[in-house]
Amino acid sequence: MSIVLSIYKPDSAFREVVLTDRGNTRMQVLVERNLFHLPRDIFLNLEKDEDAGWKLTSGNYKIRKKNSKEDLTETAIYDGLSLDIIIEQRFKITILVYEQQHPLCVYKKYALNDNDEITFGSNPNNAVQYVLENYVTHDAHCTIQVKNGKAYLIDRSVNGTYLNYRRVPSQKDNPNARPTLLKVGDSIRIFRLNIIYLG
Repeated sequence: MSIVLSIYKPDSAFREVVLTDRGNTRMQVLVERNLFHLPRDIFLNLEKDEDAGWKLTSGNYKIRKKNSKEDLTETAIYDGLSLDIIIEQRFKITILVYEQQHPLCVYKKYALNDNDEITFGSNPNNAVQYVLENYVTHDAHCTIQVKNGKAYLIDRSVNGTYLNYRRVPSQKDNPNARPTLLKVGDSIRIFRLNIIYLG
């Protein structure tokens, strides 16, 4: 059993870190300033107790449970936890915590021909239904469209779709946002859902 930290900043980036049951008792997770649009790199301080599991301790940031104003000096890391990391009172990163049974991923293949599209969202009418609390848009969260032999990613969400860790422009925020051209091997993330574009 492993714990996964989904580290997310709505306007810029998303990435995951796996905390394993074995090995280190201390760990620092780098949250890169360039990727997450922060004033400086942040190192999340994690400690592991054999009995209690992992905990996050404060550093040059504040820890708050989601929707709370109370600053914590440390918190246990457990399945379902949502945290906000506050940097310099102006920047907020969200951490979503999940238990993961198996470290390997299983992918389902979808073949797309010219003028085809595939939609992703929490509504059963989407080609791929994916539900994650209130983070995934009910209608089409995002779409992959194929036109003239090229595939494009279109984000229609509030919380973001991420291509190779970086947020793509959303048509929800800007109706004139252009679709993003996909390349073979691109990793598309809708939080925990990982889509690999294979051409």
